[in-house]
Amino acid sequence: YLRKAYDGSYDKNGSIIVDYRLKSSLTENRNIILYGHNMASGNMFAYLKDPEKFINAEIEIYSNGRLAIYKPYAAYIESGNRYIKTAFETEEELKNYVKTGKDKSIIDFGTVPGEDPHLLTLVTCESSFGLGDKRIIVHAVLTGAYED
Repeated sequence: YLRKAYDGSYDKNGSIIVDYRLKSSLTENRNIILYGHNMASGNMFAYLKDPEKFINAEIEIYSNGRLAIYKPYAAYIESGNRYIKTAFETEEELKNYVKTGKDKSIIDFGTVPGEDPHLLTLVTCESSFGLGDKRIIVHAVLTGAYED
C-alpha cells in the first residue's frame, strides 16, 4: 500500500488500507480502522492534521453496495498502538474504548456515541514524512447506513 493504488498500479501517494483484522461486511465490525499516508502534498489523510475541519462533518464509506455515514466524536495524537481495537469482548470494553477516545480528544465534536455504537477510526502519521511513532487518530460513530 505504500506506493500502490487500489488496483496494484504505481501511485506515489499509496493507498488507504483497512486493518487486516476486519471482517468483509461493514456491519460485522465494531471498529473499522483505515490507515492512510499524511502527505506533504495534502493528499490522502493529510487533512487529519486539522481535526477542527471535522466539526459537523460526515464521513461516508461506500462498500459492497452499502453507504455508511459516520460522525467524528474524538481526535487526538497517540504513541504506540492502543487505538488498534477492531473487536470487543464485552459491551463494557467497547464503552471504555469510546470513553477513552473522548477523554483524550483535543476537540469537542458534540457527538456522543449511543449504547451500541459501530465505530470508524482513521489513522495517519503525525508528520508528513512518517517519522516517529506518533499517530493522528480520529474516531467516528456510525449514524446511518443505506443499501443501493
